[in-house]
Amino acid sequence: MDGSFDPEAFSIEAVNEKFRQIFRGSNKDKGASVAQRESAKPGIEASYALLEAIQPRLELPHKHPQRIRPGEKVPLELNDRERALILEHTFAGEELTNRLRVVPGPGERPIYRFTLDDLDELAGFVAAEANHAKDKKLGKELDRLFARIADVLESYTDQD
Repeated sequence: MDGSFDPEAFSIEAVNEKFRQIFRGSNKDKGASVAQRESAKPGIEASYALLEAIQPRLELPHKHPQRIRPGEKVPLELNDRERALILEHTFAGEELTNRLRVVPGPGERPIYRFTLDDLDELAGFVAAEANHAKDKKLGKELDRLFARIADVLESYTDQD
């Protein structure tokens, strides 16, 4: 591929149909769990599908998770609000939350390290609270936090 863009090489109808499929809202999704809603949200796969509709011959890189050793810790950067959401609104145990109580010093990035198992457990607590939050705004914040944690989880693997 030479990098040039030929506007006549794709069908605007196909692109519009992809947009409708990806971004159409549904009332039946409102009762879905965080994990179900998360898998239904337009993500990188939906973006790739849209790009394929625009330029079918386009070759896109596929992101593979970084392999780590079992028990190795991975970084999760959390801002003050995200830390507060976990500490104040989830039932995560002290073995997961104690490290979040240590506030980074001035100029230090708020990065916390978790094993994939611990991070998966933390994601479960965040998802549970998002699903049961009475306050919609809080639920959305927890949903976004869950999505960030899920992104980190998908970026690593300790499986052979």
